[in-house]
Amino acid sequence: MNNETANKVAEAIENSKNATVYSVAKQTGIPRTSLNRKLVGGTDFTVYEIARIAMALGVDPNDLLPSEFKSKQVAA
Repeated sequence: MNNETANKVAEAIENSKNATVYSVAKQTGIPRTSLNRKLVGGTDFTVYEIARIAMALGVDPNDLLPSEFKSKQVAA
C-alpha cells in the first residue's frame, strides 16, 4: 500500500469520536508501536490490518484504501 493509506487511516482515527491510536491498536491486536510506525509510512498496512481497523472504526474498508485500488464505474 502506500502513504495515502496511512493518511486515510490516520484521518479516520482522528475523525472518530471515540477512537485513539491506543484504542484502535487494542481492538485490532496490532501492537501500538507497529500501528504508529505504519501511520507515519514506515511500513505498509496489510489488507487484513485494514479490514480490522475499518471494523474497529465502523467504516468501510474501501474508504481506507488508496485510490488506485478502487474500481472505476463504467457508464451504461
